[in-house]
Amino acid sequence: MTEVWNALDEGLIRLERAEAVRLAIDALPAPQREALYLFEFEGMSLAEIAVILEIEPNAVKARLYRAREQLKRLLAPLHPDAVPRSEEADAR
Repeated sequence: MTEVWNALDEGLIRLERAEAVRLAIDALPAPQREALYLFEFEGMSLAEIAVILEIEPNAVKARLYRAREQLKRLLAPLHPDAVPRSEEADAR
């Protein structure tokens, strides 16, 4: 019976994390969210995204970088032992 409860707990944790990720993505500014969606979920290249969004490929890269950094900050509570990069640099 313990195995069943452990499996249920793991399933609930996965669902909670998936919901947290979805909410974090929804909280991103629209330009970042669009670029992230096209890159990560639609599998488009930087060049393809640039054409669709009518921006330069370097702007796509910047939006993806900002989106990922924001997601790291928003999702940090899910990984309390992870150290943000800025704190890592301060520790050196």
